[in-house]
Amino acid sequence: MAQAITANTRRTYAAPLRSYADFCIDLNRSPEARDINIFKAGEWLAHLAIGGTLSGGTLKGYRSALSTAWEESGAQGPNPLQSALIERHMRGASRILLMRDVAARDGRELTIELTPRILALLLPPVEEAIRAAKGTHDPLPLLCWAATCFGVFGLLRPSEFLGIGYSRYSSLLTAASVRFFVSPLHEGEMAMLPRGRDVFDYPFPDRFDFALGPTKADQLAKNSRIIIAAPMCVQAIWRWMHARRARGHEPQELLFVRPDRQALSRPQLLKQLKEWLTPILGGELKLTGKCFRRGGASGMLASGASVPAIMRAGRWKSAAMVGVYSNAEAQRIRAADESRGAGSHLCCRCSCVSCGR
Repeated sequence: MAQAITANTRRTYAAPLRSYADFCIDLNRSPEARDINIFKAGEWLAHLAIGGTLSGGTLKGYRSALSTAWEESGAQGPNPLQSALIERHMRGASRILLMRDVAARDGRELTIELTPRILALLLPPVEEAIRAAKGTHDPLPLLCWAATCFGVFGLLRPSEFLGIGYSRYSSLLTAASVRFFVSPLHEGEMAMLPRGRDVFDYPFPDRFDFALGPTKADQLAKNSRIIIAAPMCVQAIWRWMHARRARGHEPQELLFVRPDRQALSRPQLLKQLKEWLTPILGGELKLTGKCFRRGGASGMLASGASVPAIMRAGRWKSAAMVGVYSNAEAQRIRAADESRGAGSHLCCRCSCVSCGR
Protein backbone atom coordinates (compact mmCIF):
# COMPACT_ATOMS: atom_id res chain seq x y z
CA MET A 1 0.00 0.00 0.00
CA ALA A 2 2.82 2.38 0.86
CA GLN A 3 4.53 1.76 -2.48
CA ALA A 4 1.37 2.14 -4.56
CA ILE A 5 1.79 5.94 -4.58
CA THR A 6 5.07 7.75 -5.12
CA ALA A 7 6.79 9.56 -2.26
CA ASN A 8 6.17 12.93 -3.93
CA THR A 9 2.43 12.28 -4.04
CA ARG A 10 2.48 11.19 -0.40
CA ARG A 11 4.11 14.47 0.58
CA THR A 12 1.55 16.41 -1.48
CA TYR A 13 -1.32 14.59 0.23
CA ALA A 14 0.00 15.31 3.72
CA ALA A 15 -1.30 18.89 3.90
CA PRO A 16 -4.90 18.05 2.81
CA LEU A 17 -5.08 15.21 5.33
CA ARG A 18 -3.88 17.49 8.13
CA SER A 19 -6.51 20.04 7.08
CA TYR A 20 -9.26 17.41 7.19
CA ALA A 21 -8.13 16.13 10.59
CA ASP A 22 -8.07 19.65 12.06
CA PHE A 23 -11.53 20.34 10.61
CA CYS A 24 -12.96 17.20 12.22
CA ILE A 25 -11.31 17.82 15.59
CA ASP A 26 -12.70 21.37 15.71
CA LEU A 27 -16.21 19.92 15.26
CA ASN A 28 -15.64 17.03 17.71
CA ARG A 29 -15.82 14.45 14.94
CA SER A 30 -13.63 11.46 14.26
CA PRO A 31 -10.68 12.36 11.99
CA GLU A 32 -10.02 8.68 11.17
CA ALA A 33 -9.96 7.87 7.46
CA ARG A 34 -12.25 4.88 7.88
CA ASP A 35 -14.94 7.19 9.32
CA ILE A 36 -15.05 9.44 6.25
CA ASN A 37 -18.52 9.68 4.74
CA ILE A 38 -20.21 11.73 2.03
CA PHE A 39 -21.54 14.39 4.37
CA LYS A 40 -18.35 14.98 6.37
CA ALA A 41 -16.31 15.12 3.18
CA GLY A 42 -18.79 17.44 1.48
CA GLU A 43 -18.88 19.82 4.43
CA TRP A 44 -15.07 19.95 4.53
CA LEU A 45 -14.80 20.63 0.79
CA ALA A 46 -17.45 23.38 1.07
CA HIS A 47 -15.53 24.91 3.96
CA LEU A 48 -12.37 24.98 1.85
CA ALA A 49 -14.14 26.45 -1.18
CA ILE A 50 -16.01 29.22 0.64
CA GLY A 51 -13.67 30.18 3.44
CA GLY A 52 -10.24 29.22 2.09
CA THR A 53 -7.79 30.50 -0.51
CA LEU A 54 -7.46 27.37 -2.62
CA SER A 55 -7.82 27.32 -6.38
CA GLY A 56 -10.21 24.97 -8.13
CA GLY A 57 -7.36 22.72 -9.24
CA THR A 58 -5.93 22.51 -5.72
CA LEU A 59 -9.36 21.63 -4.32
CA LYS A 60 -9.47 18.63 -6.67
CA GLY A 61 -6.14 17.53 -5.25
CA TYR A 62 -7.54 17.78 -1.71
CA ARG A 63 -10.43 15.56 -2.74
CA SER A 64 -8.01 13.00 -4.22
CA ALA A 65 -6.01 12.95 -0.98
CA LEU A 66 -9.10 12.19 1.08
CA SER A 67 -10.25 9.59 -1.43
CA THR A 68 -6.91 7.78 -1.23
CA ALA A 69 -6.93 7.90 2.58
CA TRP A 70 -10.38 6.30 2.67
CA GLU A 71 -9.37 3.55 0.24
CA GLU A 72 -6.24 2.73 2.24
CA SER A 73 -8.18 2.56 5.50
CA GLY A 74 -9.75 -0.70 4.39
CA ALA A 75 -13.29 0.62 4.86
CA GLN A 76 -16.00 -1.36 3.10
CA GLY A 77 -18.49 -0.14 0.51
CA PRO A 78 -18.33 2.45 -2.26
CA ASN A 79 -15.81 5.26 -1.97
CA PRO A 80 -17.73 8.29 -0.61
CA LEU A 81 -15.41 10.73 -2.45
CA GLN A 82 -16.42 9.17 -5.79
CA SER A 83 -20.17 9.53 -5.24
CA ALA A 84 -22.47 11.49 -7.55
CA LEU A 85 -23.23 13.85 -4.67
CA ILE A 86 -19.55 14.78 -4.24
CA GLU A 87 -19.24 15.20 -8.04
CA ARG A 88 -22.10 17.72 -7.91
CA HIS A 89 -20.47 19.30 -4.88
CA MET A 90 -17.23 19.82 -6.80
CA ARG A 91 -19.05 21.43 -9.72
CA GLY A 92 -20.59 23.90 -7.31
CA ALA A 93 -17.23 24.58 -5.70
CA SER A 94 -15.71 25.19 -9.15
CA ARG A 95 -18.29 27.92 -9.77
CA ILE A 96 -17.58 29.47 -6.39
CA LEU A 97 -13.86 29.50 -7.12
CA LEU A 98 -14.13 30.62 -10.74
CA MET A 99 -13.76 34.36 -10.14
CA ARG A 100 -10.95 33.75 -7.66
CA ASP A 101 -9.11 31.59 -10.18
CA VAL A 102 -9.52 34.20 -12.93
CA ALA A 103 -8.21 36.97 -10.66
CA ALA A 104 -5.22 34.84 -9.62
CA ARG A 105 -4.42 34.02 -13.24
CA ASP A 106 -4.56 37.68 -14.31
CA GLY A 107 -2.24 38.71 -11.51
CA ARG A 108 0.48 36.11 -11.78
CA GLU A 109 3.55 35.91 -13.96
CA LEU A 110 3.35 34.78 -17.56
CA THR A 111 4.02 31.04 -17.69
CA ILE A 112 6.21 30.06 -20.63
CA GLU A 113 6.25 26.77 -22.50
CA LEU A 114 9.47 26.25 -24.43
CA THR A 115 8.12 25.41 -27.86
CA PRO A 116 10.45 25.05 -30.89
CA ARG A 117 9.21 28.48 -32.04
CA ILE A 118 10.41 30.09 -28.82
CA LEU A 119 13.70 28.19 -29.04
CA ALA A 120 14.27 29.73 -32.46
CA LEU A 121 13.80 33.21 -30.94
CA LEU A 122 16.20 32.26 -28.18
CA LEU A 123 19.02 31.16 -30.49
CA PRO A 124 20.65 34.61 -31.14
CA PRO A 125 21.21 35.54 -27.46
CA VAL A 126 22.36 31.98 -26.76
CA GLU A 127 24.93 32.11 -29.55
CA GLU A 128 26.12 35.49 -28.28
CA ALA A 129 26.54 34.08 -24.77
CA ILE A 130 28.42 31.05 -26.13
CA ARG A 131 30.80 33.29 -28.11
CA ALA A 132 31.38 35.48 -25.05
CA ALA A 133 32.26 32.40 -22.96
CA LYS A 134 34.57 30.84 -25.57
CA GLY A 135 38.09 30.27 -24.28
CA THR A 136 36.97 30.37 -20.64
CA HIS A 137 36.23 27.55 -18.22
CA ASP A 138 32.52 28.40 -18.15
CA PRO A 139 30.54 26.17 -20.52
CA LEU A 140 27.24 27.17 -18.91
CA PRO A 141 25.67 28.85 -21.99
CA LEU A 142 26.27 25.85 -24.25
CA LEU A 143 25.38 23.45 -21.44
CA CYS A 144 22.03 25.15 -20.77
CA TRP A 145 21.22 25.47 -24.46
CA ALA A 146 21.93 21.80 -25.14
CA ALA A 147 19.92 20.68 -22.12
CA THR A 148 16.98 22.88 -23.14
CA CYS A 149 16.88 21.51 -26.68
CA PHE A 150 17.23 17.97 -25.37
CA GLY A 151 14.28 18.38 -23.00
CA VAL A 152 11.97 20.07 -25.50
CA PHE A 153 12.58 17.92 -28.57
CA GLY A 154 12.66 14.76 -26.46
CA LEU A 155 9.47 15.68 -24.53
CA LEU A 156 11.29 14.88 -21.30
CA ARG A 157 10.81 15.61 -17.63
CA PRO A 158 13.74 17.46 -15.98
CA SER A 159 14.57 14.41 -13.86
CA GLU A 160 14.91 12.34 -17.04
CA PHE A 161 17.53 14.44 -18.82
CA LEU A 162 19.26 16.29 -15.98
CA GLY A 163 19.83 13.21 -13.87
CA ILE A 164 18.52 14.88 -10.73
CA GLY A 165 16.12 12.44 -9.19
CA TYR A 166 13.02 13.24 -7.25
CA SER A 167 12.44 9.51 -6.85
CA ARG A 168 14.17 6.19 -7.34
CA TYR A 169 13.07 6.30 -11.00
CA SER A 170 15.66 8.92 -11.94
CA SER A 171 17.15 7.98 -15.29
CA LEU A 172 20.69 9.26 -14.70
CA LEU A 173 21.22 9.86 -18.40
CA THR A 174 24.91 9.51 -19.33
CA ALA A 175 26.81 10.70 -22.39
CA ALA A 176 27.58 7.06 -23.27
CA SER A 177 23.90 6.42 -23.98
CA VAL A 178 23.80 8.98 -26.83
CA ARG A 179 24.57 7.74 -30.37
CA PHE A 180 24.93 9.95 -33.48
CA PHE A 181 24.23 8.97 -37.08
CA VAL A 182 25.48 10.64 -40.23
CA SER A 183 22.55 10.38 -42.67
CA PRO A 184 19.03 8.95 -42.93
CA LEU A 185 20.30 6.06 -45.05
CA HIS A 186 23.37 5.28 -42.98
CA GLU A 187 22.79 3.14 -39.91
CA GLY A 188 26.40 3.12 -38.74
CA GLU A 189 27.11 5.14 -35.62
CA MET A 190 29.01 8.38 -36.22
CA ALA A 191 32.14 8.73 -34.11
CA MET A 192 33.05 11.99 -32.43
CA LEU A 193 35.70 14.15 -34.09
CA PRO A 194 39.37 13.86 -33.13
CA ARG A 195 40.33 16.05 -30.19
CA GLY A 196 41.13 19.64 -30.99
CA ARG A 197 39.01 19.82 -34.16
CA ASP A 198 36.42 22.56 -34.63
CA VAL A 199 32.94 21.03 -35.04
CA PHE A 200 32.03 23.75 -37.56
CA ASP A 201 34.73 22.50 -39.94
CA TYR A 202 32.83 19.23 -40.48
CA PRO A 203 29.24 18.23 -41.35
CA PHE A 204 26.91 17.80 -38.42
CA PRO A 205 25.19 14.47 -37.78
CA ASP A 206 21.72 13.88 -39.19
CA ARG A 207 20.21 12.58 -35.95
CA PHE A 208 20.97 10.97 -32.61
CA ASP A 209 19.21 8.55 -30.31
CA PHE A 210 19.38 7.75 -26.62
CA ALA A 211 17.90 5.35 -24.08
CA LEU A 212 16.29 6.31 -20.81
CA GLY A 213 16.73 4.25 -17.68
CA PRO A 214 13.86 3.52 -15.29
CA THR A 215 11.26 6.29 -15.20
CA LYS A 216 8.05 6.85 -13.29
CA ALA A 217 6.00 5.62 -16.26
CA ASP A 218 8.41 2.83 -17.22
CA GLN A 219 9.94 1.39 -14.08
CA LEU A 220 11.50 -1.57 -15.94
CA ALA A 221 13.19 0.66 -18.53
CA LYS A 222 11.58 -1.12 -21.47
CA ASN A 223 11.15 2.05 -23.54
CA SER A 224 12.79 1.84 -26.95
CA ARG A 225 15.57 4.27 -27.86
CA ILE A 226 14.29 7.78 -28.56
CA ILE A 227 15.30 9.31 -31.90
CA ILE A 228 15.77 13.08 -32.33
CA ALA A 229 16.46 14.56 -35.76
CA ALA A 230 15.54 18.22 -35.22
CA PRO A 231 18.62 20.08 -36.59
CA MET A 232 18.63 22.64 -33.78
CA CYS A 233 18.79 19.91 -31.14
CA VAL A 234 21.23 17.67 -33.02
CA GLN A 235 23.70 20.53 -33.45
CA ALA A 236 23.37 21.62 -29.81
CA ILE A 237 24.06 18.13 -28.43
CA TRP A 238 26.90 17.47 -30.93
CA ARG A 239 28.62 20.69 -29.88
CA TRP A 240 28.05 20.00 -26.20
CA MET A 241 29.42 16.46 -26.41
CA HIS A 242 32.70 17.80 -27.79
CA ALA A 243 32.81 20.66 -25.26
CA ARG A 244 32.27 18.34 -22.28
CA ARG A 245 34.96 15.95 -23.56
CA ALA A 246 37.43 18.86 -23.93
CA ARG A 247 36.88 19.64 -20.26
CA GLY A 248 37.81 16.14 -19.16
CA HIS A 249 34.39 14.59 -18.63
CA GLU A 250 34.08 10.86 -19.24
CA PRO A 251 31.30 9.18 -21.28
CA GLN A 252 30.08 7.36 -18.16
CA GLU A 253 29.32 10.64 -16.41
CA LEU A 254 26.02 12.46 -16.60
CA LEU A 255 25.30 14.02 -19.98
CA PHE A 256 24.65 17.51 -18.61
CA VAL A 257 27.35 18.07 -16.01
CA ARG A 258 29.09 21.26 -14.91
CA PRO A 259 32.90 21.73 -14.78
CA ASP A 260 32.83 20.84 -11.05
CA ARG A 261 31.32 17.48 -12.06
CA GLN A 262 28.01 18.31 -10.41
CA ALA A 263 24.78 17.78 -12.33
CA LEU A 264 23.17 20.82 -13.90
CA SER A 265 20.28 21.61 -11.58
CA ARG A 266 16.78 22.45 -12.66
CA PRO A 267 16.74 25.83 -10.78
CA GLN A 268 20.03 26.81 -12.40
CA LEU A 269 18.75 25.89 -15.86
CA LEU A 270 15.45 27.73 -15.43
CA LYS A 271 17.23 30.80 -14.04
CA GLN A 272 19.48 30.97 -17.11
CA LEU A 273 16.55 30.51 -19.48
CA LYS A 274 14.59 33.26 -17.74
CA GLU A 275 17.54 35.66 -18.15
CA TRP A 276 17.65 34.92 -21.88
CA LEU A 277 13.90 35.03 -22.46
CA THR A 278 12.86 38.10 -20.48
CA PRO A 279 14.38 40.69 -22.89
CA ILE A 280 12.82 38.85 -25.85
CA LEU A 281 9.30 38.26 -24.54
CA GLY A 282 9.11 41.06 -21.98
CA GLY A 283 7.25 41.15 -18.68
CA GLU A 284 7.62 38.84 -15.74
CA LEU A 285 8.17 35.28 -16.91
CA LYS A 286 7.64 32.04 -15.01
CA LEU A 287 9.19 28.75 -16.09
CA THR A 288 8.34 25.42 -14.53
CA GLY A 289 9.73 21.91 -14.82
CA LYS A 290 6.96 21.02 -17.27
CA CYS A 291 7.86 23.80 -19.73
CA PHE A 292 10.06 21.37 -21.71
CA ARG A 293 7.61 18.47 -21.98
CA ARG A 294 4.61 20.72 -22.57
CA GLY A 295 6.53 22.78 -25.10
CA GLY A 296 7.58 19.72 -27.07
CA ALA A 297 4.02 18.39 -27.24
CA SER A 298 2.69 21.83 -28.22
CA GLY A 299 5.29 22.19 -30.96
CA MET A 300 4.50 18.77 -32.42
CA LEU A 301 0.75 19.47 -32.39
CA ALA A 302 1.17 22.88 -34.03
CA SER A 303 3.41 21.39 -36.73
CA GLY A 304 0.69 18.92 -37.73
CA ALA A 305 1.90 15.75 -36.01
CA SER A 306 -0.79 13.15 -35.37
CA VAL A 307 -2.02 12.46 -31.86
CA PRO A 308 -0.64 8.87 -31.93
CA ALA A 309 2.78 10.26 -32.93
CA ILE A 310 2.72 12.72 -30.03
CA MET A 311 1.65 9.93 -27.66
CA ARG A 312 4.64 7.85 -28.75
CA ALA A 313 7.02 10.79 -28.38
CA GLY A 314 5.70 11.66 -24.93
CA ARG A 315 5.35 8.02 -23.91
CA TRP A 316 1.71 8.53 -22.98
CA LYS A 317 -0.81 5.71 -23.03
CA SER A 318 -3.83 8.01 -23.18
CA ALA A 319 -4.65 10.42 -26.01
CA ALA A 320 -6.14 12.74 -23.39
CA MET A 321 -2.63 13.58 -22.17
CA VAL A 322 -1.86 15.22 -25.50
CA GLY A 323 -4.60 17.75 -24.77
CA VAL A 324 -3.39 18.21 -21.21
CA TYR A 325 0.21 18.88 -22.25
CA SER A 326 -0.36 20.94 -25.40
CA ASN A 327 -1.04 24.65 -25.05
CA ALA A 328 -4.09 26.53 -26.27
CA GLU A 329 -2.23 28.12 -29.19
CA ALA A 330 -1.16 24.73 -30.56
CA GLN A 331 -4.69 23.41 -30.22
CA ARG A 332 -6.10 26.41 -32.11
CA ILE A 333 -3.58 25.92 -34.93
CA ARG A 334 -4.44 22.23 -35.13
CA ALA A 335 -8.20 22.93 -35.13
CA ALA A 336 -7.82 25.51 -37.93
CA ASP A 337 -5.71 23.13 -40.03
CA GLU A 338 -8.22 20.31 -39.60
CA SER A 339 -11.11 22.60 -40.54
CA ARG A 340 -9.19 23.91 -43.54
CA GLY A 341 -8.42 20.37 -44.66
CA ALA A 342 -12.02 19.25 -44.27
CA GLY A 343 -13.19 21.90 -46.74
CA SER A 344 -10.30 21.77 -49.16
CA HIS A 345 -12.23 19.66 -51.70
CA LEU A 346 -15.10 22.15 -51.96
CA CYS A 347 -15.35 25.00 -54.44
CA CYS A 348 -15.47 28.37 -52.71
CA ARG A 349 -18.09 29.72 -55.16
CA CYS A 350 -20.61 26.99 -55.75
CA SER A 351 -19.74 24.47 -53.01
CA CYS A 352 -19.70 21.62 -55.50
CA VAL A 353 -17.21 18.82 -54.96
CA SER A 354 -13.94 18.95 -56.92
CA CYS A 355 -15.22 21.23 -59.68
CA GLY A 356 -11.70 22.28 -60.55
CA ARG A 357 -12.44 26.02 -60.50
